[in-house]
Amino acid sequence: MTQGWNLWMLCCSRGVRSGRERGLMNVLLVSPYHGRSSHAAWADGYRRFSKHTFTPLSLPDRSWAWRLRGGAVGLADVVEPECSSCDLILATSMTDVAGLMGLLRHTPLVQKPVVLYMHENQLTYPIRKEGKRDRQLPWLQFSSMICADEVWFNSEHNRRAWFETLPGFLEGLPEPRALGHVEGLRKKSKVMPVGLDLPDERPMPRSELEGDEAPIVVWNQRWDWDKNPEGFVEAIEALLPLVDFRVVLLGPIPKREPPVLQAFKETLGSRLLHAGWCSKPEYLEWLNRATLTFSTARHEFFGISILEAVAHGVHPLLPKALAYPELIPAERFPGCYYTDVEDLVGRALALLREPRGGLRAREELQEVAYQYRWGVVAPRYDEGLSEVYGSLGKLSRS
Repeated sequence: MTQGWNLWMLCCSRGVRSGRERGLMNVLLVSPYHGRSSHAAWADGYRRFSKHTFTPLSLPDRSWAWRLRGGAVGLADVVEPECSSCDLILATSMTDVAGLMGLLRHTPLVQKPVVLYMHENQLTYPIRKEGKRDRQLPWLQFSSMICADEVWFNSEHNRRAWFETLPGFLEGLPEPRALGHVEGLRKKSKVMPVGLDLPDERPMPRSELEGDEAPIVVWNQRWDWDKNPEGFVEAIEALLPLVDFRVVLLGPIPKREPPVLQAFKETLGSRLLHAGWCSKPEYLEWLNRATLTFSTARHEFFGISILEAVAHGVHPLLPKALAYPELIPAERFPGCYYTDVEDLVGRALALLREPRGGLRAREELQEVAYQYRWGVVAPRYDEGLSEVYGSLGKLSRS
């Protein structure tokens, strides 16, 4: 048995060594808030298009704040012995990297390079007027960044918001203050956008509506406070008496529907074609049929759902804020941006009355969205991880 085990380990080590010689690595992918979350979709998309291999270390997607506060213990408890053979650690922003590395101090993992991927940041994530920010959460992300060798933000908006707000946050904390770390964190940070799982060939935007078919407005975001669904409802209700159209709600809906959603569904009546979760093929079919989508979000660090809709030929209307202008260049596509609710309704009305009018723009917008498909983005990730390993991995091999 011992001889067989040693032979198996020898074969594995040879495979790892030959892989390293070809620039391939085994990456420990740490995702405390996983399950069916957007973090899981990001991890799965990257794994499928990467040249590297991955060992996942994850927990279910529940109690997100606790995953950041206490998930390190749960992660350390499920670390398998083979994890120690990993070359590099790629952790999501829900990971308490400092806590996890402390719990793993007796394993070889503490010597591995770490890249922290910031899907969001808890320093500028919006809170309700009656709420109060939990200072422990951004502090844990701050200490995780200090431990990481590189910090990747999913957008420049996310990165800029963090570093603009960080000094004031640190100054408001008790001693000892940690302002001396800010510039170092800035230097080791970069932007790596989220990849999209898109068809190889771009879907053709619908140029005509058949028979008495009405154009479709699609909402494919979460029905949560930070996405401001009330703003969406306000705009749709303003449009209802002005033009014939249908509505599809594709984003996750809370089990306990808020009163505003119940009333909205009653107002729409037969104009509402679908509400709630659906399978991936159904989701894509609705996007292929839709003409228009718009965001009224209070917060958006990236904008996956908007880009997915755009990639399928749906025209977006967006606030000229948050991450949107860097994803869809505002100077190139000024018709995609609105200033207030009145402007939003006016632009939506024009597109719904004449869907063909925005066809050329929708085709050009598709090209922009397709720049974010995993086939394009994953090689950038691979190169970035290889650079970190090349410059810092030697420490873990010494």
